[in-house]
Amino acid sequence: MEAQKELIEKITENELIVKEQNQVLEQKVAERTEELMKQSLELQEKNNEIQQQSEEISQHNEELYAINEILDKQHHTLKELFGDVQSSITYALRIQNAILPSKEFLKTCFDDFFVFYRPRDIVSGDFYWANEVWDKDSQKQVFVLADCTGHGVPGAFMSLICANLLNQTLIDRRIYNSADILLHVDAALRVFLKKDSNDNQDGMDCAVFVIDRNNKTLEFAGAKRPLWYFQNDKLYEIKGSSKSIGGHEREKDAFVRHIISFEEKTIFYAFTDGYPDQIGGPEKKKFMTRNLRSLLTDIRHLSTEEQEAKIMNTFEHWQSESMQIDDVLLIGFELS
Repeated sequence: MEAQKELIEKITENELIVKEQNQVLEQKVAERTEELMKQSLELQEKNNEIQQQSEEISQHNEELYAINEILDKQHHTLKELFGDVQSSITYALRIQNAILPSKEFLKTCFDDFFVFYRPRDIVSGDFYWANEVWDKDSQKQVFVLADCTGHGVPGAFMSLICANLLNQTLIDRRIYNSADILLHVDAALRVFLKKDSNDNQDGMDCAVFVIDRNNKTLEFAGAKRPLWYFQNDKLYEIKGSSKSIGGHEREKDAFVRHIISFEEKTIFYAFTDGYPDQIGGPEKKKFMTRNLRSLLTDIRHLSTEEQEAKIMNTFEHWQSESMQIDDVLLIGFELS
């Protein structure tokens, strides 16, 4: 009996242990199940977020695609527009070039010459102009170097206006005195631009040369542009007036006529402010007039072709990687 009782107690104890173990196991299973369900819910939430993000990305992609289509159309339109503008400016260059005298005509004006002409843009506010006139049975050549306000298209418009006024002055009015040419063009430009009734700042700096081969004289008058010349290896400089063409100054005797004899070989130089004002060099400064004077002094004995090459190379070396800031025009010519 005692052994049977101990066996029953042992079985009961084991049953309790198994029951406790089952309860612990059930608790762990419940906890694990709850944890898995929680993870599942979190995963579902993340899946929902990913799905939402995917939908947003898809929507953004559609918007980007639509934007790209618009940009492509705009790019195509701008390309066509730029092509039209480029074609128009290129055609404008042909018109502007028509006012420039040919090299063949310049050969009739000078014994020898070079023209260093470099617009900042396709068309230019700088230009040169020449014509042949008869004054008191004497055949003369008139040459003008000019720098109009601005560059590019606005400068080119001004150059055409001023070239037309020069034609009117010489051909229609038959004015051949260099100072009187400047005076008449100044008055005509003021009227054309209605300067008495507005604040228009446009104008022109220029140098006028009248060459009389019969008397071997060159007549010069300048509006803010000088004349340099070498005679017997000596440099002479004639400053232009402080008044520009079309300026607000109204001095009656603003422009002065100078007469230079070229009985002996004489080398003349005239230029706009683009060359000395060009930024460059190691310190990114202006080239300056004094350096241009030194350059011309050094190369004056060379042929005109060699002089032009030296002037071009010096300009390009000085400019280097800097932008060209203005139109550039420099002419050198010989008379004897």
